[in-house]
Amino acid sequence: MNIIIGVCGLNHGHCTRQKVVIDYLLVRGHNLLLAVSNSSDAFFAEQYPQLPRVYVHAPNISCNRNGVDWTKTYLKNDDTDLFKSFIASCSQIQALMPNTDLIISDYEPICAWFSYAQNIPLITIDNQSVFLGYETEDIDLFTRKEESLRLSFCFPNADHRISSSFYKVADIETNYEVDIIGATISNDVARYKAKSKEKTTRSPQIVVYMNPLSPSDKCKGLVSVMAGRDVDIVLFSKERLSGIPANVLQCRYDRSEFIEAIANADFVVLNAGHQLISECILLERPMLLFPAQKYEQQYNAMVVERNGMGVKFDIDNINEAKIVDALSRLSELRDGIKRYKADTKYEEHVNEVLQVLTEKWGV
Repeated sequence: MNIIIGVCGLNHGHCTRQKVVIDYLLVRGHNLLLAVSNSSDAFFAEQYPQLPRVYVHAPNISCNRNGVDWTKTYLKNDDTDLFKSFIASCSQIQALMPNTDLIISDYEPICAWFSYAQNIPLITIDNQSVFLGYETEDIDLFTRKEESLRLSFCFPNADHRISSSFYKVADIETNYEVDIIGATISNDVARYKAKSKEKTTRSPQIVVYMNPLSPSDKCKGLVSVMAGRDVDIVLFSKERLSGIPANVLQCRYDRSEFIEAIANADFVVLNAGHQLISECILLERPMLLFPAQKYEQQYNAMVVERNGMGVKFDIDNINEAKIVDALSRLSELRDGIKRYKADTKYEEHVNEVLQVLTEKWGV
């Protein structure tokens, strides 16, 4: 089959999820074209230099309880002629793959809109679609409508919506049909699983991950609070920080080094990105989460904390007492993850997206 795969370019979570799908489809002999943007372009250029790629410029859509916030959306986007850019992307896609059989989108709207224009079957595979298909609870001032309205705007129709997630259950179904399946996790994480259970050290090792959007001053403040403890800290960040304590090892992000560090860690400090949380659960690594100011990350952190797998805090108001408390509860939090995995049959459902694609779509 000729298949287009569109991948959102915000950080690497979407990329590592779709790498599992891409590897599977390549083994099965399908022809692939990648629609990429921002970080997903660089990621897939390195991972699959042999595959054709089309760079797409996706709009930044801001939503609130009432739908699209058109003023904020206007201010968030640059002066790029988005419609002209869309046409250019479609022209490239059509030239590179004139006879497309199927389109798969991981939160990437341009290839989805191309599917509507060409009447090509569309599958969406992401984690966010759970908020479109189910009435999950609001959290303080954060509402699921922000996510669901953005999804309904970008992906108003799909032949199959799949939410690949670590969530245990969802609440009331909506008018959108969404299949919730297990988390999609790459093999580079799975092969460290056994090793992670053998970890023994005198001083706890903490991995701190600050994604490229994390403010460096907050990162420095967070590390400084933990650095006074009897711990070894491995910090992964985009930029090198000055004035960092001696027990902090600074590293540039490298996927293999990062996963190995997490597998050897006693604790992981991260924002509440869905993919990395899924990987920490598989590796049974307790988490200290500082969710971004958006519903999806707030919900992710709530699920983790509610099920005793980690603790969330506000990075704008670093609470030293909460960090110390979390460090004292490592065994308890690890047991919470084990219970969650057992209750959800977590490992049995990892990567079941591949089975779904084969059984339902014959790929």
